[in-house]
Amino acid sequence: MIEPKVSRPYWPDALQKPSSETTGLKSWPWALERLEKSHNYWISTSRPDGRPHLMLVWGVWWQNAFWFSTGPRTRKAKNIAVDPHCVIGTEKADESVILEGLAEEIKDRSVWKQIAQVYNPRTRKAKNIAVDPHCVIGTEKADEAVILEGLAEEIKDRSVWKQIAQVYNRKYGGDVEPLLVASDGCVFRVQPQVAFGQDEHTENFTESVTRWNFPEN
Repeated sequence: MIEPKVSRPYWPDALQKPSSETTGLKSWPWALERLEKSHNYWISTSRPDGRPHLMLVWGVWWQNAFWFSTGPRTRKAKNIAVDPHCVIGTEKADESVILEGLAEEIKDRSVWKQIAQVYNPRTRKAKNIAVDPHCVIGTEKADEAVILEGLAEEIKDRSVWKQIAQVYNRKYGGDVEPLLVASDGCVFRVQPQVAFGQDEHTENFTESVTRWNFPEN
């Protein structure tokens, strides 16, 4: 792609006049690396009455643009239908890339199949599980963590896919099943063997650390 022109942002309240030199500014490859590697992204849209709306999405940087999916009844989808202007932000605020642009709905199913391959390929973790199904799952909050050890099993029954997709959709919103089918994705079930829990907020942290052993099937 043709790299965008680099310049300093407009900063009217700066204590001193910004230099006109571009020395020290970040390169576009630096921004691309963060756009490509971010796992979560912030998306800001405007409600029809002008109020802002901020939400998190998963997405990918592909073919010189940011791509994401969402359900047609979500607030951001409704906002974009009225006003396509939006702002995308990468997940790490201390190394952030903020992207302003116009969102366009893509209805071409052939493009869906292409983006699905980028969005949900046969990932490294799927390849690892094919060799060794032992895995460890951890919840997101380290100060109130639950750590689960178990065996991952790939589920290929499409009727089960439909059931888990409904559960997934209720939790995350949107509709994951079309993307999963188009990408020839993988669905895994982790059968728990051992779990650990720890809560830093308890009065006696060391006394509250817990282990649960699951009976063998």
